[in-house]
Amino acid sequence: MKKISAHIILPFLLLPMLLSCERFLEVDPPNDRLETSTVFSDSTSVALAISGTYSDLMGTNTGFLASMIQFTFLSSDELTANNSSAYALSFLTNNLLPDDRTINRIWMDLYRKIYQLNQMIEGIENSSSINDSAKHRFIGEAKFLRAFFFFYTVNYWGDVPLTLTTDYRVNEIMPRIPSEEIYGQIIRDLSDAIDTLPDSYPSTEKVRPNKLAAAALLSRVQLYLENWQEAESLSDRLISSELYLPLPTLAGTFKKESRETIWQLYPANSASQETYEGLYFIPTSLTDNVIPFYLIPDELYESFENEDERKVQWIGSKPSAGSYHFPYKYKARTKIATQEVSEYTIVLRLSEQYLIRAESRTHLGDYQGAVQDLNVIRTRAGLNELPVTLSESEIFEAIEKERRHELFCEWGHRWFDLKRTGKSEAVLKPVKGDNWQTGDMLWPIPLSQLLANPNLIQNEGY
Repeated sequence: MKKISAHIILPFLLLPMLLSCERFLEVDPPNDRLETSTVFSDSTSVALAISGTYSDLMGTNTGFLASMIQFTFLSSDELTANNSSAYALSFLTNNLLPDDRTINRIWMDLYRKIYQLNQMIEGIENSSSINDSAKHRFIGEAKFLRAFFFFYTVNYWGDVPLTLTTDYRVNEIMPRIPSEEIYGQIIRDLSDAIDTLPDSYPSTEKVRPNKLAAAALLSRVQLYLENWQEAESLSDRLISSELYLPLPTLAGTFKKESRETIWQLYPANSASQETYEGLYFIPTSLTDNVIPFYLIPDELYESFENEDERKVQWIGSKPSAGSYHFPYKYKARTKIATQEVSEYTIVLRLSEQYLIRAESRTHLGDYQGAVQDLNVIRTRAGLNELPVTLSESEIFEAIEKERRHELFCEWGHRWFDLKRTGKSEAVLKPVKGDNWQTGDMLWPIPLSQLLANPNLIQNEGY
């Protein structure tokens, strides 16, 4: 990872901890480290610091979250763009270059967040002013977030540096570590989080994780690693808890009070907007000839069954401007000043757990159980139930279809699904055309990082 001087690190570290919180650090800390005796002096200060991490995650339209919402979907087959903007076309056509500034911003933002969490973990562990119970809880939350960020880092770039320290002398020359080891650390962090996070949510509206949120992310990780028994057990834990049941209607799924939400993010810019999804995907007017910037491809739109209510509830149409369709899971483009925020960005929700359990059960030979899980999703969408007599291959085909339709334009699911199931080449090459190469399943390591760290090696094809 590129060495960052102290005068650059400090603003990055301090800003998120102060957003949406009272100022608790009165003097500048020395060198490249926060003053642990001040920041980690009591539970209140630590809670403020962790709250700042969430504000940082939501707070900039050039960081990981805002970029992921746009560019991960363009890299798959879920979105097209209505103009020739270079930054959109480079992802849409898989014609990325190592010097792409967006790629570098995402890399830097993810590793900056990981650095902050490493610093929190070290500071909390070394604090003599916080009791052990609070220490375990705060460290569990920090490890949950670190696992979350490493999950996306490894899925974007494959083998990446595994930075677990705040020592820049180690980080700046760290080579890429095999993805298996990255996943091993993710599992350790999430297992620790499950052990130490509370059963109940530590804040209202599920904006901070509990044990089950960590279990939900771990079930996804185990699915990706093809650890079917572990994935089935974890997803079953979520579903059997009944904390997230009954599933809301399609219209209520993405409301901030949605019962099925496992973890969501409070809007950092709540005075003017609600979610980045609403801001980026909904056109500035639903009544005139404004064409949405991002469009649902015809092939995806037509792949929904005619009776599928998700096609109506979650996809918007602009017949006045032509036959255009856009993601419409979130309904608020900007916030109305006189009204409360109605939507938060939902990161984890129960429907994914049904799909994880269905896929795991199929691999374990429980075909009837898998079909039953699929039918929970299909019933809410207004579709007929699938027969329990489906063959294994038919169930896998149904799982792929339901994941595509239930989770479209959410958190990179489609792009990652194509990669983990080995279908990227067959699906994306016809869509992307001559620009497609096998190496396009991963993004390029940013050129600035290669120049700063001689131990980094570029991904194939770049």
